[in-house]
Amino acid sequence: FLNFEHIGEALESLHNETTKKVNRTFPGYFKAGRPNLVICPEEDIHKTVLNFYLDKSEPLPKMDEVLICNKDTTQEQVELICRRAFSDHLGKIYCVLYADILDFSTSIHIEQLFLNMEIENRDYQLVFLCRKDGSQHSYLATALEKDRAQVPQFKQTDNLKKHIEKQLAREDNADPMQMRMITSSRSGMGKSLCAQRTAERC
Repeated sequence: FLNFEHIGEALESLHNETTKKVNRTFPGYFKAGRPNLVICPEEDIHKTVLNFYLDKSEPLPKMDEVLICNKDTTQEQVELICRRAFSDHLGKIYCVLYADILDFSTSIHIEQLFLNMEIENRDYQLVFLCRKDGSQHSYLATALEKDRAQVPQFKQTDNLKKHIEKQLAREDNADPMQMRMITSSRSGMGKSLCAQRTAERC
């Protein structure tokens, strides 16, 4: 049973976590205060974006920093992440993945944001990633072409793997809220029980 005190503590903890200053290092091939465009093969998009956050002193990207677009992504969702970047003072890096999927009306709307909106943080850190095969038919990719960044090919993945493993590592005395991934292709292996016990500790 949760009372208002527990809910308040949870909300306070969430607020402290989301307002914690990050000060991520924006890679040198990007320009702060511009809607940087990255075009890469579809199979490399996730690997590419994770390399933007490859700062050993900082955590993996938070859910408010990354938007993965699909055919159901709304204009409001894209505008929201742009507004987060425009008002950010925590040093976060915001990324919109598969931006070439966005329809024409959404693309026009986002373009107008950069032209007409009063931007509080002129050093915002924002990146749009498009698939190489889809960018040729994307209005947004065409509109942002002048801000296209020359991103290196991240062929070596050892450092990235080590960083992710370190971020997801869990020791016996770790905070029970730390991330833990439990997988099994077989049923009855205790996944639900582990999740239940974790919830009870929270």
